[in-house]
Amino acid sequence: MAHKILLPTDFSIESLNVLKHYLQKSSKEAVLDVVLVHGQTLSDSISDLLFFSKYRILKELNIEHFEDAVKILQNKYDSKLRNVHIDIFTGHNQSAFENYLTGNRIDEIILSEQLPFKPHNKKSFDITRYALRAETPVTKLNCEQEIPKNADTADISSLFNNNVALSR
Repeated sequence: MAHKILLPTDFSIESLNVLKHYLQKSSKEAVLDVVLVHGQTLSDSISDLLFFSKYRILKELNIEHFEDAVKILQNKYDSKLRNVHIDIFTGHNQSAFENYLTGNRIDEIILSEQLPFKPHNKKSFDITRYALRAETPVTKLNCEQEIPKNADTADISSLFNNNVALSR
C-alpha cells in the first residue's frame, strides 16, 4: 500500500526540491502517492461559487512550467512515485484542513524549514500554518544548501542541484 504525503506548494521549482530530497531520503522500497497542495481563497461571488471548478482554477493559475517539472520528477523516480496530484485547498480554518487531510487519506505532511512561501497570485495563501497544527505527522526538511538568490525560479535544472537533510 502506498504512503500518501501532502506537500504545500507555491508552484515554484524550489518547492519541488523538497519532494525530490524526500524521495532521495526515503527507502528504496517506498511507494508514494503525493498531493501537492496550494492554498487559494475563493471569490465571494455567488455565480463563481455555483460554477466552482478546481480544474478551472488550476488552469487559470498558469502553472505549465511547474507541471513539466512534476513530470520530470515522476519519470526520474517512477519506481517510488505511484501518483502525483496537484490540488488546491480553499478552507479558512484548522477544522477544514483536518477534514481535507482525512478526506484525502494523508499519512504525512512534508515541510521545508527554510523555503519561504511566495504567493502565486493575490488569492494565494500559505497552508503551512495549518499543517504545523495538524494531527497528521509532519516531517520537516532542513536545507543544507539553498538555491542561489539569483537563480531563476522557473529553471527546471535547479531540481538537480540541492542537498537537504531530513529531520522529524
